[in-house]
Amino acid sequence: MKRRSVGFIALTSVIIIGAVAILIIVGIFSISRRDMERGLSREFSEKAFSLASLCAEEALYALKENSDYLGNETFFIGNDFCDILLVEGDWETGKTIKTRGVMSDYKRRIKIDISTTTPEIIITDWQEVVEF
Repeated sequence: MKRRSVGFIALTSVIIIGAVAILIIVGIFSISRRDMERGLSREFSEKAFSLASLCAEEALYALKENSDYLGNETFFIGNDFCDILLVEGDWETGKTIKTRGVMSDYKRRIKIDISTTTPEIIITDWQEVVEF
């Protein structure tokens, strides 16, 4: 009878230790996955911002070359893209450039106010915005 008790205790101990080990492994996996998702989110958000900046620079260059530039363009880089929305305003009150970068489901927006492009571009405000 004593051997059965020792065997039962050993088997129960192995099952409990195995269950605890599985719980620890699942916990570590969950934490690792969450950290990986946060890292990807940050990376995609930063790339979306870079795309919005790319379109901002492109719009400034286009306005420098042609003061009547209206925007309303999209630039694709693979599956991702950036938009230059319709350039608003006039040269008496100043113009506003709005751009949006899209990377996967992440969007970042930049708004630029400029007062003139001749003889040089004068930017009065450049900021990231949540919405237009």
